[in-house]
Amino acid sequence: MRLTDKFRINSREQNQRKAYIKFTEEDVALLQEMQDIMEQNVDKVVEDFYDHMLTYTETRAFFRDQETLNRVKNFQKDYLLGLCRGRYDEDYFERRLQIGVVHERINLVPKWYIGSYSNFTGLLLPLVAKKYRSKPKKMIRAIMALIKIMNLDQQLVIDTYIGSLVEKVSTVEQLEKARAEIGSAIESMAALANDILSSTTQLASTAQQTAAAVSEASTTVEEVKHTAQVSSQQASSVSDGAQKTMQVSHNGKEAVDESIDGLSRIRDQVESIAESVVRLSEQSHAIAEIIATVNDLAEQSNLLSVNAAIEAAKAGDQGKGFAVVAQEVKRLAEQSKQATSQVRMILSGIQKAVSDAVMATERASKAVEAGVKQSTDAGEAINRLTESIAESAQAATQIAVSSQQQSVGMDQVAIAMDSIRQASAQNVASAQQGEIVARNLHELGEKLKQLVAQFRL
Repeated sequence: MRLTDKFRINSREQNQRKAYIKFTEEDVALLQEMQDIMEQNVDKVVEDFYDHMLTYTETRAFFRDQETLNRVKNFQKDYLLGLCRGRYDEDYFERRLQIGVVHERINLVPKWYIGSYSNFTGLLLPLVAKKYRSKPKKMIRAIMALIKIMNLDQQLVIDTYIGSLVEKVSTVEQLEKARAEIGSAIESMAALANDILSSTTQLASTAQQTAAAVSEASTTVEEVKHTAQVSSQQASSVSDGAQKTMQVSHNGKEAVDESIDGLSRIRDQVESIAESVVRLSEQSHAIAEIIATVNDLAEQSNLLSVNAAIEAAKAGDQGKGFAVVAQEVKRLAEQSKQATSQVRMILSGIQKAVSDAVMATERASKAVEAGVKQSTDAGEAINRLTESIAESAQAATQIAVSSQQQSVGMDQVAIAMDSIRQASAQNVASAQQGEIVARNLHELGEKLKQLVAQFRL
């Protein structure tokens, strides 16, 4: 016989119980979403739980040896993982009732079992809060989903305890014992309700602090947004200025290139003039050599004319005609000497002028070379300057684009922060509502305690 049939928990009763604690499909989805943190932390949670449990003599007595303890730990891990598997059908109810039957059979009194839920709550809630720390509203819903399913489990286990007690109550003593055990269970439930109230109150306080922080962050985002807009405008101005500067430097580069080309042409012309002057100097030297030769011929002719005059004198009348020729040759030699002397003087002036022209040409060539070098250096400097300005212009353009994107991004952040602010306000309201529910649960536990205390056989 299935336990769900024994305790009359059919599908209608199951749905009614889930509806009463407001266990919805959203809760199912949230619990399934927490499967990863449960799988990652189940070993540590179980170890921490049993480390605490084994500090009490009464609970330590249930574990005869290490093998029993390990087997129970494995069952406990499967139970915790089952909380988040997302299947809460009749089989789920059957397994939870089986757990209650086993605990009742080994005489685990309700205070230890129900108290365990408080311990597990203390171990699991920080994990849930950490997972959803950036989503406080979702964090509260996830915590409430976990509390709801654990509350449903407690109901089923308490049903097994009550059912077993009803079966055993046949005498006043048994009934009194049942009352005591029920009272113990209610005590534990009241303690758990008190723990839930404390946790919910803290969550409400945290939600209010979060809302205040979000409001302050929204103000800061607005200020940053304004700053980003100003920076974007300034970056655009810098980019425009850099583009104009780059154009000016480009024009300067072209002017320097033209100057270098002109100086190069002047250098070529000066070098051509220098070559012509050098050739002229060489020709003047050749002329000087020719003049020297002509002068030597004139000297020799003059000497020959003297010798011819002497020989003509010796010949007497027969040599008179030869003497006239000798006299004419002498006259021509004298004229040649005078002409060569004049040419030598002129040639000396030409050579001096050529020397001066060579020196002037060398100085001009050196000056042109220096001008070309300076212009080349200036051109290289302007080239480097142009490249730097181009890089600066590109960087300024990128900064302008980045600033514009940042401004757009800050607009989106501002919208998101406003949404978060609204969600935080809703979280505060939800947390406060949860606090009211938890306080009502606590008060209900206190009333149950008073009713049990008034019950007497």
